[in-house]
Amino acid sequence: EEAEEEEGEQGTEEAEEQAAAPHKKRRTSQGAPSSSPHKKADTHTPGPSKGTVVVAAAEAPLKLLFTGVVPDGWAKEMKSIGATVCENVKEPFTHVVTDKVKRTVKFLSAVGKGSHIVTTRWLDESYKAKQVLDEKKFAVKDPAVEKQFGFSLARSLQKANEQPLLAGKRVYITPNVVPKPQDFAEIIECSGGKLRASPPSSFDENTLVMSVAEDKKAWPSLVSLGYTVYSNELLLTGVLKQELELEKNILASPSSSSS
Repeated sequence: EEAEEEEGEQGTEEAEEQAAAPHKKRRTSQGAPSSSPHKKADTHTPGPSKGTVVVAAAEAPLKLLFTGVVPDGWAKEMKSIGATVCENVKEPFTHVVTDKVKRTVKFLSAVGKGSHIVTTRWLDESYKAKQVLDEKKFAVKDPAVEKQFGFSLARSLQKANEQPLLAGKRVYITPNVVPKPQDFAEIIECSGGKLRASPPSSFDENTLVMSVAEDKKAWPSLVSLGYTVYSNELLLTGVLKQELELEKNILASPSSSSS
């Protein structure tokens, strides 16, 4: 599995033209408009200086996570739409910017939350259009990987928004699982679940157990409590598909140990 880890200011819309006066003002020899002695001089806030890109403000602050793409090359575009960079998934990100489907902590966390996952073209085209464009038109599409794992990214994001995959669930992960438990914790929490820091001492139907062959010695005690032990693919692929394929990912179970 890939383990790579890779949002400034809220944009405000400014008027580019002032409302026309009822009649034209005479201009002085210096070119400034003269004012009637019986009227107050017109005042207005200066518009943007030449060359400044002004865009429509987003409804909420844009906070971007990058994975597989370096954010440094997009500073101008991000500033123009009032976006800032998040360093990790613990920050309240709104978008993930990438080039294709990846099974990184950031990407899977975004799928788990049902966040926008867009290509860099969204940044580029929003900058050119001087407004934040509809993310759906720039959603990441990766037909080869979607076919490989048998899912639709668009559908998975829709499902995650309807119901978090791990809502009400706790997950215990044995020490050698990849990604590491602390990284998996971020994916789990973004999917609505919680990580168990220590092995369960009794059976809980809302607890899932994941492990790898290197931790096989821990399986008997877990199975004796009534737990089925699953491979890490339960969540790595499960989050992508927004579906827990339990039977497909069994490593050990009470029924198999008794047979």
